[in-house]
Amino acid sequence: MEPVSKKKRRRTPRRLLWLLALVVLLALTLSGVLLLQRQEESVPYTATVTGGQLMDKETGEVASMTITRRDGEAYTLLQRTEGVLTLEEDETFVVSDLHAPFMLTAGSTVPYQDILAEDKEAYAQYYPEFGLDEPLTVEVAYTDGSSICLYIGSQGPLEEDSWYYMTVEGDSRLFAMDQSIVDELDLSRARLYGVVQPTIHQARLDAITFTGEDGELLAQWILEGEITDANAAGHWRMTAPWNYPADEEAMTTLRQNLANLRLGAYVEEATPENMATYGLDHPRFVLTLHMAAGTTGTVDEAGVYTTTDWPESTFVMTVGGEKSDVVDYVLVDGSVYLSSHFSLSVFMDMDVKNTVSRYPIMVTLDELASMTVEDANGTAVYQFIRTERVAANNELVTDENGEVVWDVTCEKNGEEISYTAFSASWEQLWNVRVSGWLPDGFTVTEPVHTTLTFVTQSGQTHTLALAPYDALHDSVIVDGTALFYLISGGLALAFP
Repeated sequence: MEPVSKKKRRRTPRRLLWLLALVVLLALTLSGVLLLQRQEESVPYTATVTGGQLMDKETGEVASMTITRRDGEAYTLLQRTEGVLTLEEDETFVVSDLHAPFMLTAGSTVPYQDILAEDKEAYAQYYPEFGLDEPLTVEVAYTDGSSICLYIGSQGPLEEDSWYYMTVEGDSRLFAMDQSIVDELDLSRARLYGVVQPTIHQARLDAITFTGEDGELLAQWILEGEITDANAAGHWRMTAPWNYPADEEAMTTLRQNLANLRLGAYVEEATPENMATYGLDHPRFVLTLHMAAGTTGTVDEAGVYTTTDWPESTFVMTVGGEKSDVVDYVLVDGSVYLSSHFSLSVFMDMDVKNTVSRYPIMVTLDELASMTVEDANGTAVYQFIRTERVAANNELVTDENGEVVWDVTCEKNGEEISYTAFSASWEQLWNVRVSGWLPDGFTVTEPVHTTLTFVTQSGQTHTLALAPYDALHDSVIVDGTALFYLISGGLALAFP
């Protein structure tokens, strides 16, 4: 929804200003000056009344409101159910709760700030200056058969004026209407719609897909494992255009941006005709998000923590044509909306290479069940046996976070070795970063000289292999995919 600046309703009579203006007008009249140039003329103010209302109805007595804006847009709202405004031609189009109560209140009472002139002849010649030659028109009909028609012109002549000129059909007076009321009545049809923002939970995302024109698959990422896993944020994998581990930090940023997606103003129902009109029959981009079933928690102002269970769901946003350089048409759940081009370009113009991990080791030491190393020295198999630490009272030992403490035994080819020494070597291996990208379309042709096979405690298997690329570098092959090269010797293994 377009941001709406909600101004506090003010009643700021300018009796002193208008009385001074009246004195000036009388002085000019006595001196024989009948007309002044537009830049010098004084508005024929009077200040006989300060504030009031033209109607005395209940909000439930408003039957309809017909609004014709200065740009020619016109629509009629009906109050079929008390407190609810809907479009005359579309009962499913419900005016947002942000606007409906204020509009009904304004329509039932028609408040004004002041009366500026009593006689139409005194101000009729100034219609263009007052903006009343092309006004905003608001016609309110009531359940008793009566009605009122308002013509709202331009803002007052002074920069600090917070009122607009207004006339009423069948009334000779010139009124000042408060700006806050005009702001709520001068709304485009699209801005009235109660846009429900998408619910996208970063923690529940487990699949992200970007599709381009003609259904081309641009990129896809999936979560390996469950959203409740301890290190779920580090278990994302790109499956298109390459099958490769994703960078944890990049994926966290991507998921945060997705969770912040917002819809702008409602445009129309997504009929086949409207789909073609807004370029949605041949979209430029489609964003598909899958969220696993899960539970989220919130803390209210009173500090009470509550949880909400969410079912498995899929969110799809289709990007069509451009309305302008800053706004695009999008399709969500059968309706066409506007959306910020800048928020969408984060995904549409994203270089997906930046989400690929530059670290070839994709398994943490805590997850590791076994590692097999095959190189020129032969084959070495490292296995890890984890047992829960039990205290003298036969209770499990926990750390400061309440997590169970595990004792780990490390074996190499069946013989026990120092786990502490292995951990120190693993830390060096974990921090190895690739040197650069291999050329597009590169194929490994040289024989592999080093292979590491990792098996996790959950049973997943990952491989890291090295093969000569040039005289100074090795190609890095992760789970069968070679995207990067590494300086020769960069993966030196010094395990005990």
